[in-house]
Amino acid sequence: MAFGSFTSLPIVSLAALLSPTSTAEEREALRLQLTDILLHVGFFYVKDFESLLPRELLDRLFDLTKQFFALPLEHRRQIDKINSRNFRGYSEFKEEITAAANDARDQIDIGPETEYVAPFPPEQGAPLYLQLYGPNQLPSDDLLPGFRKTVLEYHAHATHVSDLIVNAIFDTLTLPNTAANEGLRDLFRSNDAGEVPYSRMKLVRYPPTGIDVDGLGSAPLHGLGVGAHRDGGILTLLAQDDTGGLQVQNWDGQWVPVKPLPYHFVVNVGQQIELLSRGLYPATTHRVLSNTSSLTRHSIPFFYNPILSSKLSPIPEADLRAELRVHTKQSVTSEVPDGDLWRDVYGQAAWGGIARSHKAVVEKHWRPYFEDPYVSAA
Repeated sequence: MAFGSFTSLPIVSLAALLSPTSTAEEREALRLQLTDILLHVGFFYVKDFESLLPRELLDRLFDLTKQFFALPLEHRRQIDKINSRNFRGYSEFKEEITAAANDARDQIDIGPETEYVAPFPPEQGAPLYLQLYGPNQLPSDDLLPGFRKTVLEYHAHATHVSDLIVNAIFDTLTLPNTAANEGLRDLFRSNDAGEVPYSRMKLVRYPPTGIDVDGLGSAPLHGLGVGAHRDGGILTLLAQDDTGGLQVQNWDGQWVPVKPLPYHFVVNVGQQIELLSRGLYPATTHRVLSNTSSLTRHSIPFFYNPILSSKLSPIPEADLRAELRVHTKQSVTSEVPDGDLWRDVYGQAAWGGIARSHKAVVEKHWRPYFEDPYVSAA
């Protein structure tokens, strides 16, 4: 595959990892395919995941997502994110910020369902990022029966799919059953402090352009639903309807549309994989165009991330697979700077990315305690 010049996304089947009858040759072919994709594209479709995440669950969550956004605004505001110090709940149209611009969408943000693990008010010198753990805000069963159960069920199943893919990616970087490989897997292992992998998801609505949304304005006809960005975590698993609008920027700088395929996830690696891989697996820039169709677009991105206290650094070159050592980091044309969210501790990156996107929450809950609440110290 020519470096960076892709005009469409490859398709990866998970059958070799999930079928009890798959052969060593089939698993090796998948490893080589993933290596090539991650060296040259960074985005791909995934199919044959249904033994880990049933289609019925995906359909059910999309149906409930549409029901939520059809509710009157006053009902959606019952779970307004401004009331959550750990950034969970509903954001109104044009409330979230990406690439210094307001997104033409509204959404629910969901994370791992846990108790708070850090005291509040925060202790002097304690890392802010531990405040990201805590409960979700979701519609009650009185309002939308089964919503909470379905969301948490999907979060668990999407975790299984993502874990399978991420471990396969780790196996492209390092040899299995080595200390380096186990060290990568340790990033996702829960600890005695109550930390679990900080995997987040969103339920998102992109209304059609030209239609007033809740009295808050409309999406621009020739604009962006979400500006150009590189995801800040490890892996993104995107479920989207058939409306379209997602674009990825190939490494020559050209924008490539991502055609929706039924029951296929769209997968991309984030900036922490780019960091771990010594820049060999770049996080590909992407954006969402304003929705110029007559239909509302819905999407469900799931962000698979390590525990917040994970310390991240490039894999030593000696621990990389031998065939990767001949590669060097190559120049990628992007509207987003390199290392936009590279930090020594993953929680610092997580806090920085969320805080800059949800300033109203920061100002209400965290400005009283910190001179600069947009930065989380280690």
